[in-house]
Amino acid sequence: MSQRVGYFQCVGGASGDMILGSLVDCGLPIDTLRSVVSALGIEGVELSAAPGTRGAVTGTQVTVSVQRDDERRHSISDFVEMVQRSRLPGPVVASATRILRRLGQAEATVHGVEPDQVHLHELGSLDTVVDVTCAVAGLAEMGVEAVYSSPI
Repeated sequence: MSQRVGYFQCVGGASGDMILGSLVDCGLPIDTLRSVVSALGIEGVELSAAPGTRGAVTGTQVTVSVQRDDERRHSISDFVEMVQRSRLPGPVVASATRILRRLGQAEATVHGVEPDQVHLHELGSLDTVVDVTCAVAGLAEMGVEAVYSSPI
């Protein structure tokens, strides 16, 4: 039995934009990712893709632009609610929710608080929920069943 796997070579880390760019470089249409944003029902968020270079590495740079005046910081619960309210398939909702909750738990552990007391700073923007959900949906669309990575 064969299984389609994804592997991230994390030489310079692994940002959401880098993951989305790698999916586009592997053949996922940017419009597929845009449809995920639409299914999330978040107004004023746009995705763009352009060639990019960092050091000696070239690839597609996917950028999430938030055009809203509301720049408030969201909580993990806000993000989970957005995903659960979305029009995305059940397995994508379940995986994205699991990842967001893990992210919240990791932040809570680092700051020595309970997950519901976490105040997200950089991760509190809409970019976070878009990156996570688009990555999960994109991998699912490409038929990837498991993901592995090098050490970061």
